[in-house]
Amino acid sequence: MKINRKTILTIFVLLLFSGSIISLAAITLFQRDDSSMTNIAVIETNKGTIEIELYPDKAPITVDNFKKYLEEGFYDGLVFHRVIEGFMIQAGGFYPDGTYKEPTGDPIENEANNGLRMKEGL
Repeated sequence: MKINRKTILTIFVLLLFSGSIISLAAITLFQRDDSSMTNIAVIETNKGTIEIELYPDKAPITVDNFKKYLEEGFYDGLVFHRVIEGFMIQAGGFYPDGTYKEPTGDPIENEANNGLRMKEGL
């Protein structure tokens, strides 16, 4: 059997994920019922629930793009493929078997210079 680059990469990713897979069961959006009326993305995983606050007033293109991916079910069944304790988690690109999921949309404008900063979760 000939082993190509894609097979080697898949095996590597599987080994990398084998001890720390967190599956994304579902991501939903809801409007928080308070005076600020902020948007919240709720991520249901096999390790618990994560809430992410969205700011359409500060990053409208990014929020709209994220919502579009949610409505299409893009993230369903994907895993957190990069977890650095005390720093960050990254998801949205791989299935539990290590195969890559191609993005469906075009790249968007970078809205990083909007005054927002990351806040450590509880």
